Amino acid sequence: KNYPKAESMLTDLSKQRPDLAGPWANLGLLSLIQQKPAKAEEYLSKALKLNPEMPEALNLMGLLATHNRQIKLAQSYYQSAIDARDNYANAHYNLALLYDIYLQEISKAATHYRRYLQLIDGEDSETLAWVEQLEATLQQ
Repeated sequence: KNYPKAESMLTDLSKQRPDLAGPWANLGLLSLIQQKPAKAEEYLSKALKLNPEMPEALNLMGLLATHNRQIKLAQSYYQSAIDARDNYANAHYNLALLYDIYLQEISKAATHYRRYLQLIDGEDSETLAWVEQLEATLQQ
């Protein structure tokens, strides 16, 4: 949790290798953790310019869009992350939350929760219990 040191190291790396998307995406993540959304968006945009199909950066942009209540944009980012890497559990989980909470598309939410659980080998008992409740409401 030494954010200044991590930021310094990532900034140095991004200067040494400005062609790599990873350091920019990690700077974006670090900025999100520190609740600096404008800076996070700047870094993530750089990462996506270098690698438009980087699922981690797409997922983080989805989080930013969700935070800004840009729900359709968030949906697009999460789906793009999944399209780039179908086995990216975080994007499935975030898309499930979006369908569940914001879009009220319970069937789609359940599908993505199930995919997330499959990818993490069911190691999230709270989400498992929640998706079972959601699926029960669909059967009523």
